[in-house]
Formats: sequence, C-alpha cells, structure tokens
Amino acid sequence: MIDGVDHIGIVTEDVDALALQFAALFERGGGPRMEHAGLVIRFIELGPVRVELIEPVQHPSIERFLERDGPGLHHLALRCEDFDAAVATLATVGVEPLADTPDRGVHGHRLCFLPPAATGGTLIELVEQDG
Repeated sequence: MIDGVDHIGIVTEDVDALALQFAALFERGGGPRMEHAGLVIRFIELGPVRVELIEPVQHPSIERFLERDGPGLHHLALRCEDFDAAVATLATVGVEPLADTPDRGVHGHRLCFLPPAATGGTLIELVEQDG
C-alpha cells in the first residue's frame, strides 16, 4: 500500500532564498524552480527522500497556513505504487481524502491529502508513484 516517504513539504515566504540555504546546508543543488497551482515549488533531492519547498503566490490555503503558522513543516508525502488501492484501504478504516477526487501534482502524479485529525495531527499527502 505505502511504499515509503516521497518528500517532506516545507512552506516558506521565499522559495529561492530557502533553496540556497538548504543547498549550502545539505551540499545539494536547489532544484529547478517550478510553478504549479498558484505555488512556486523547488525540490531538493536528499537520497530517496526529497524536500519540497513551497511558496504561495496565489494559493489561499497555503497563504493562510503561512499567515497562521509561519514558515515551516507543512506535510509528509508518502509514495504509493497502487494509489487507488491505498485510498480504498484507508476508506475501509474511515479515513477519506480531504477532496473527493485526486489532484495532479507538479510532475503529473495523482495525489490526495488525508485529514490531520485522522493521522495524529500531521497533514499527510499520498503520491502516486507512477502516473
């Protein structure tokens, strides 16, 4: 069902500045700058797990998160080889995604978010491994 951690999402006010800081800290490139769904996103590759840096440009829920909580950890993304089976299995124990239909991420993969109330207070994103 779940095949591992795909990435850790961090919200920031300045994705480029944080990418430079992380690149220096981790001795890795800052990843390409991408725009998707009202966000500026950069991924930093750290072995099998990536760090996703997220800056809201015109994305109300991420803007609210940044205003309410400030910069920092936003979500944990888990990789699923069989996305539909993972969502169905979670539904059998009463955990439904926040949206009725999956979204498409910056790389085209299907994704959905699980309610923090069902996951110990952490926003969890399920990401389709291939799609």
